[in-house]
Amino acid sequence: MGMMGQMIAEIRTLTGYLKGALGTEWSEKKIKETISNAHQLSSDLASLLKGNKPKIEKSIDDLSHASSNLKDMMDQNRSKLETTLDNLNHASSDFQKITSTLEDLSTSLKSLSDKIEKGEGTLGQLINDETLYQDLKTTTRAIDELIEDIKKNPKRYFRFELF
Repeated sequence: MGMMGQMIAEIRTLTGYLKGALGTEWSEKKIKETISNAHQLSSDLASLLKGNKPKIEKSIDDLSHASSNLKDMMDQNRSKLETTLDNLNHASSDFQKITSTLEDLSTSLKSLSDKIEKGEGTLGQLINDETLYQDLKTTTRAIDELIEDIKKNPKRYFRFELF
């Protein structure tokens, strides 16, 4: 009985809150506006559906037909689609391998270029040694002059004898 009294008190409190929130002129007006708007929306929607019923039915029929055609096409080409998907899967795997190989190659080329820039190894010394460059240039010029002299004076360098 004691709990019943407490429950009745809580119901009275709740009723008081509802009267306070919903019992005012403003809330009553807003509730009526909401119901009126819902009624108008329902009416507009019914008119829209009624006016466009043939179009909606045609759209649903077209969608059903397209869906049926797509299903038939999928059924007829199932093996081709599976093969295509398998090929795409293999291509993806191969692409990952190629990407990995290119990354490794890039790392190797970077390391090689770093060594050359530091003057390490034969190629690094050839590229970075200015003295060697000048010596090669001088030697090339001397060889060119020697070839010109051999062309002008072959007897000086070659002896021909017949037996």
